[in-house]
Order: sequence, then structure tokens, then C-alpha cells
Amino acid sequence: MKKNIIFALFVLLFAAFYASAVEWQESSLSYTNTPVYRILDASDVYVVSYAKDGLSVGTVTIPKRWIKRDGKNPAKLSFRGLPAGMKSYMTVITKDKAFYKVMITAPTDHRQLPWGQVTDSSKFPDDGKDTLEM
Repeated sequence: MKKNIIFALFVLLFAAFYASAVEWQESSLSYTNTPVYRILDASDVYVVSYAKDGLSVGTVTIPKRWIKRDGKNPAKLSFRGLPAGMKSYMTVITKDKAFYKVMITAPTDHRQLPWGQVTDSSKFPDDGKDTLEM
């Protein structure tokens, strides 16, 4: 019985010293989720209407070329399938307070909402931007 108590105290003492020796490191990545109302598919971009600050609707164009990887850099745009019972949303990831990546969670079937088609793609050209500002 005494051996078990001494062993337990030794383990607790070791765990306390180990926990105090580990330095707290904050991640350089952060994210923001926002509801998506509409995703319009144009020839070179996706036009996304989203909830801006919970009060108004914002619109942003996201180039389709961001889906491709750029050398060692990951793709800046990715899509995830929408789980049942959820509404579409967009996750904007920042690294060191600068834009890093955007992930859109939406139905994979483009015939369902929030997907739509742009009738005149010339109104939404790919302007060559490499960052996303909301």
C-alpha cells in the first residue's frame, strides 16, 4: 500500500515538473467562420455572398486558380462536402495575421443551394489577386 502511494506521489511530482517546463506556444494560425448565402460559378472565379459582421451581406470573388497547389505552398482554396443538417459556410484561415487559405463548406451537388451560375462571366474577371479581404 505504501509503495502505491509513494509511486503515485512520484508520478504526480514528475508530471508537475514536466508541465511547468513546457513552454506555452501560441499558434500563428487563426480562422474565422462565416455563413455563405450564395456561390455563383463564373468562368474564372467563384462569386461568394456571405454574412458580413452578422448584419450585412458581403461579396467576394475567389479565383479558381487558387485550387491548384503552387510548388511547396498548399492550395489557397478548397471545398468540403456539407454534412447533413448544416448550412453552408466559409472558413478564412490567416497565418501571422495575413491571408493564408479559404475553405468553403457547401453541397457537392452544384444544382442545390447555395450554388448558382453567372450568366455574364465578363462582369467577374480574375483580377490576379493573391489575397482575400473581407
